[in-house]
Amino acid sequence: MRRSTPSRFDLRRFAGRLAVALVVVVATWMVAAPVYNRVIGRCSGAAFALLESPDVTRVEATAAGISVLRRVADGSMRPFMVFDLYVYAGLIPLVALILATPGIGRLRRLRILGVGLLLIAGVHVLFLVGAVRLLYVAYGLESVSPGTARVCQWAQVFLRILWEGSALVIWAALLLGAWRRGRPAVSSTKAPVAPPVRA
Repeated sequence: MRRSTPSRFDLRRFAGRLAVALVVVVATWMVAAPVYNRVIGRCSGAAFALLESPDVTRVEATAAGISVLRRVADGSMRPFMVFDLYVYAGLIPLVALILATPGIGRLRRLRILGVGLLLIAGVHVLFLVGAVRLLYVAYGLESVSPGTARVCQWAQVFLRILWEGSALVIWAALLLGAWRRGRPAVSSTKAPVAPPVRA
């Protein structure tokens, strides 16, 4: 009968833990999403206030996500764009990957989870603020040189890549080494070879 190698067993176990973690995280996210959304909204609003002079952007956290308003010529605030809660999609796989990674203790896992949440929250704030500011340039609401406009076009691409890949990058940076160290050593099924006997 063919026996499974330890590496294959580890991958199956990791996949099972990951599936369970995803279910738990999705269920928890339904409760935590409004709180996380308000935190990101406040941080994004503070970032706009630091970056803009005069401050023309206002961020409001709603039940559906983040609403961005822009001040127009008459001084009133008009809706500019809306980010739904899908913008935080990377948070769910990141938390599930951290919870499912073997070979680390509970306290260390909690610390790593806290660091991971801070990092991905920073990515979400960067994405929201960067996407809006780049759209200001694309729509002609901000005057920039032609060279800067071309840089902004590429920046939109890199910002999208960062947003989509941040969960895996953060997990790999924090825990890939621990996952490898937590795997048992691969045992050989072959008989040991005796050293040569010298006359």
